[in-house]
Amino acid sequence: LQMLLLISVFLLVAGAGAADMSKIMDACKEVDIACNQTAMELIFTEEATKIGRTVDEHTEKCMKKEESMEWTPMQKFKMSREFARVERLDRDEYRFKNTSEVYPFIKKHLPYSWAAIEKKWAPIKAEQEKMSAETRAFPQGIEQLFLESVVRLSQLDDDDKIAFMKAAIQEGTAIVKKAIVMYKELPEANKLELERYSCVRTLSRVFVEMGLYDQYQALLDGIVNAK
Repeated sequence: LQMLLLISVFLLVAGAGAADMSKIMDACKEVDIACNQTAMELIFTEEATKIGRTVDEHTEKCMKKEESMEWTPMQKFKMSREFARVERLDRDEYRFKNTSEVYPFIKKHLPYSWAAIEKKWAPIKAEQEKMSAETRAFPQGIEQLFLESVVRLSQLDDDDKIAFMKAAIQEGTAIVKKAIVMYKELPEANKLELERYSCVRTLSRVFVEMGLYDQYQALLDGIVNAK
């Protein structure tokens, strides 16, 4: 539950209204995290200056209300029914050999979930299309890392739920570490272009400098290393 609350704080940063920083502060209080509003606003000011935006423009870009990550109760219900049906499939049907099999499987067996995710993902894809090919290679690379991780996890025996969860956490951590390396290798011009469309550096700084990353990582380490 604590992990979900921590993640909710990060998602709220991405989805809150520009004029209501207090919502983020309230979310921080829920999980007993000392989010410093002054420090948070300084992060937005610094990153806005780097890409030639006003603070208000950058905040509005990074915190669009219409891009909420929340699912409605009905969406959650329909998705859970689809996933329940998938769980009844023969195990070999979702043991992927390569990344090209992942999306076709989801489209076939989770059509409602796929359509819902596609709808939320469409604005992000549209933003990516505006980037240069060099900059666009970064999110595409992360997507490829994710698909490769799904393939590896699909080949594991998931009867042991705890062991499977640990493996999934380790895969997720590995993706983050590789993504950080990929980001550091980007030329500064590409980082600035990426920031104009995605706010990745701004939101990452909020996540790290507000202490969310340390608490999130400590929780995951506790799960992975549990006896």
